[in-house]
Amino acid sequence: MPEGPEVEHTSRILRELENKIIRTIQLTELSQKYNKYKNKNAEFSEFSECTLNRIERQGKFILFRFSNNKVILNHLGMSGKWVLTKYKKTISELKHPKVIITTENPRTLAIFDDARNF
Repeated sequence: MPEGPEVEHTSRILRELENKIIRTIQLTELSQKYNKYKNKNAEFSEFSECTLNRIERQGKFILFRFSNNKVILNHLGMSGKWVLTKYKKTISELKHPKVIITTENPRTLAIFDDARNF
């Protein structure tokens, strides 16, 4: 399980997304095969066209703070990791992509990949 320093390192890498406009946040089909995640993409639509103001770490959680005063909380779990890329083909190269955040100008994809489901 990632400890505090690993979570801090991940949050610092994700700060590349700060002050960017979010195009979409989507749960992948792999995520939606579990009942608790089915049809949740509509809930993420409120983040479309919002600016990602800040990414910070609190304990073992990563907080994504948006311009609409909403926060998304992420925990890496036992084996989770974030991948930043500019290429959509990277998604198919990952074995367990769960969430994809797409930004505008420049286009960046942040992909949460985790083999485990809780």
